[in-house]
Amino acid sequence: HYLGTSMMDNKVRIMHKLPVNIDGKKVLVMDDIADSGETMIEVRKQLLQEFKPKDMRTATLHIAIWTKFKPNYYALVGSAKEFTWYIYPWHVWEDTRFLMKKLIAKFPGKKWTVEQMQELFKEEFDRRLHVSKFVLKKTMRQFGVLINGSS
Repeated sequence: HYLGTSMMDNKVRIMHKLPVNIDGKKVLVMDDIADSGETMIEVRKQLLQEFKPKDMRTATLHIAIWTKFKPNYYALVGSAKEFTWYIYPWHVWEDTRFLMKKLIAKFPGKKWTVEQMQELFKEEFDRRLHVSKFVLKKTMRQFGVLINGSS
């Protein structure tokens, strides 16, 4: 129920129905993080309403300390006392594009070097945020905001 990078909606939306029948099967439901826990709660509820699995377990990579849902399996418990946006390797391109769109809207018509964009990401979003020059350069080219000849 995230609308974009670090922007949350209060309602979980299941966009696609499960295309297979899991009746009588052992099922593992995976997610990258149990933040509020609402997504796992809703997915589990809907699957159990629609199917009768033999067993259903849940797993995430991370759980937030404030989550309402504790999965059966998880790798790490977040230690942040306030909201933290985790950027997983499979989210890098999507999150970079989303954040860059916000900067382009804030500074219309502006162009940057890759180094300027790296610094702007830190200033506008989080000092700890590091996006590689490769990802930034490619994304900046797609949006037409890279100063010509910039490295």
